[in-house]
Amino acid sequence: MHYVQDLGGGLGTSEMIVIGDKTWSKTGDGPWEEQQGLAMTQQDTSDMLSAYKDAVQSVTYDGEDETGHKFTLAMKLGDQEMTVPVWHDDEMRTVRTEVSLNVGDQEMTMVRTRSDFNAADISIEPPM
Repeated sequence: MHYVQDLGGGLGTSEMIVIGDKTWSKTGDGPWEEQQGLAMTQQDTSDMLSAYKDAVQSVTYDGEDETGHKFTLAMKLGDQEMTVPVWHDDEMRTVRTEVSLNVGDQEMTMVRTRSDFNAADISIEPPM
């Protein structure tokens, strides 16, 4: 799995590569670092998303656009309320998520995209 996230707020991007039980990550133009004990599988990702189910107050289907089927989640995490747009492909796999958070006096939007599910021609190499 190769995961890229725009951290928003001018913070750049964060990347993670997972191959088997090994994980590497980097932020911005920084160096790749191997992460000990941080192997993330597709199941771990699903479990992580399931953990947020209690924070979801409502879900609205907004229709289909060029990204996919768009849903808007009204969520409450702690004392922060937010709306989170989420897009799914025709097989209802999450392909894009946008999360806006207030960090101090600055709003930060994180955009996560996922693609090429189960593609046979993908080759991900260890970055170091």
